[in-house]
Amino acid sequence: MNPASSRKLVAILFADIKGYTSLMQRNEHLAMDMLEKYQDALKIQVEKNSGEIVKNYGDGSICLFPTANGALACAKELQLKIKNEVPLRIGLHLGDIIFKGDDVYGDALNIASRIESMGVSGNVLLSQSMHDKVKNQPGFSFQLLGKFAFKNVELPLEVYALTNDGIIVPKKNQLSGKFNQSRITIPKLLLWILPILVLSIIFFINYSDLREDEPVFDVAAYSNSIAVLPFKDLSETQDQKYLGYGLSTEIINLLSRVPQLKVIGRTSSFAFEGKDIDIRKIADSLDVNFVLEGTIRKNDKSLKIDIQLIDGATGKSVYSENFTEDINNLFQTQERIAIRTCNKLKISIANNAMKSYKEPSIQAHLLYLQSDYLRTTSFHQELDKMEELLLRAYQLDSTYIPVLNGLSDVYLFKARYNKMDKDAAGVKMLQYIEEMGNLDSTSYYTLFSEAMYNLDFESNLEKVFTNLNKISLTSDMNILVMSGSGYYIGLNDIDRGIYMVEKALERDPLYPWNYLNLGYLYYMNKDFDHSMKMLFKYSEMADTRNYSDMYSLIKSLTGDIEEAFAYANEIKDEGLKMYSKMIAHYYNNDTNNFKAFMNNLKEKFPNLTIEIAEAHSLNGEVDLAFQLLEQAYKNQEFYALSGIKYNHFLENLHSDIRWKEFLIKVGFPELLKN
Repeated sequence: MNPASSRKLVAILFADIKGYTSLMQRNEHLAMDMLEKYQDALKIQVEKNSGEIVKNYGDGSICLFPTANGALACAKELQLKIKNEVPLRIGLHLGDIIFKGDDVYGDALNIASRIESMGVSGNVLLSQSMHDKVKNQPGFSFQLLGKFAFKNVELPLEVYALTNDGIIVPKKNQLSGKFNQSRITIPKLLLWILPILVLSIIFFINYSDLREDEPVFDVAAYSNSIAVLPFKDLSETQDQKYLGYGLSTEIINLLSRVPQLKVIGRTSSFAFEGKDIDIRKIADSLDVNFVLEGTIRKNDKSLKIDIQLIDGATGKSVYSENFTEDINNLFQTQERIAIRTCNKLKISIANNAMKSYKEPSIQAHLLYLQSDYLRTTSFHQELDKMEELLLRAYQLDSTYIPVLNGLSDVYLFKARYNKMDKDAAGVKMLQYIEEMGNLDSTSYYTLFSEAMYNLDFESNLEKVFTNLNKISLTSDMNILVMSGSGYYIGLNDIDRGIYMVEKALERDPLYPWNYLNLGYLYYMNKDFDHSMKMLFKYSEMADTRNYSDMYSLIKSLTGDIEEAFAYANEIKDEGLKMYSKMIAHYYNNDTNNFKAFMNNLKEKFPNLTIEIAEAHSLNGEVDLAFQLLEQAYKNQEFYALSGIKYNHFLENLHSDIRWKEFLIKVGFPELLKN
């Protein structure tokens, strides 16, 4: 039932340009020049050392080598060639990889990625398995950095650094990355019993040496991570909550431009609003070292803002300041707050890094913030009110891109929620997209809105993927866009999609859709255990539908047939229930019941075109399966067709020449050309 696959022990080189996305936002020409230099140098060194570049994903690459020596020599020579021009991180690991068609799978890839992500530019980091193979080879020297527990890796791993001349060796307090939270969470009991040791514990968490004496407080000794809470409204009328939300959001966006700083996304930071929770607990929940909180008071034209930067380990303030400004100076004030926060964290930032690209009419901005507040708190229940506010803002400033994007989204969701005629909504959405494009065709607002328009109104997957690929190179600033675009990119390039949504999850751990998107992507990548966990987490956080249909399919695919039927019986939709039971019978090798359920599905639920095509594929009826896929294409069932590339039940079609032709026809040409 599955296409041929093979397993092989290989040396993996995982490389990534540090800070590339931020540079792309500031200077696209310089960023593209850097990327070209990196890719040219990589190609030369990989070929020289008998390796293969199996995947490029924007600013990084996965390369495989038949020998550990070849991978290490490539990494060393590559860093020495380009270290002064390209801030490259490299991680190496030796492990088993599964080759299946043009794709590669395996936990070894995850380990190499985790090791790469913990380093600094100019370094080469190795796993213990890699080090064991090369430690006695002449021409190389190494240093043990310690043992680390990585996210989604069962056992802690020793990590080594290459220490040859010209190669950067990271200090222990510079290491960061995708670690298990258990390795970086302060035991709560210690906060109460041993408060005098808090600072020493923080040094240990950041892999610094423990000291017997209590050191002088130094912000720079901490990892650079922060959460910005919604600023509280202390105005007499208590009607400025939207402004507190908006000011905090703008500061989050400004701080997110700093590549050295991990900034938690709005959804997670705002989840604690109105709750009497100790700052230390909030910092612990969000895995950050600092929390920025504040208050606002708006009276006529004046705005009073009080801010406080708090150490997440001790709950003590490390910086506070008061601002009393004219409301017309709101943009300059939020920029000053962001800059001074970076200064207190001892982070150097580029000139104009916090400068707004365009300062709109302040009244238009305030109307936009009111609409954005409704989007955050009520969303589709308030689409009419959001539209009214945004149209008023548009009348004041028709060149303010967030307003144009907001109007585009309003009409997208009015169509999705059947609150407006779809054709009329499409015309309105396209109007504001075109106006955004005339102002900035490379903005992630423009690119994402165009992608959604092509998905919902034009059924043009090729344009969807084209725009989202551009977003993946330019916008890690907007976490919500990263998660959504990462999911859709994953439909075409699963590894790249997972990378993007995992990155979004790190920045916004309380945003439910991150878990849903990862649940689907892990499922498509056959990482069924993590898929189940993500879907359970989403259901728990969003208090929404039970994903029994997905659970049933996963249990069928993993051979737990009894559980597959149990979950299938929980499904309320009769068509999906019948479909799930059909799949369970197939994987239970119950041919008669499988065929009986397939025939019933075709008779009672003929609209389930893709599901019936899957049944024919599993039954070896390839021609019938392709006929149904063509029917789905003719009927413009593009939401369903967008998930076919990694559909496990269509794998019998992959060896047929018609499969690639159909993928290209639907809109999957880009990856097929690589």
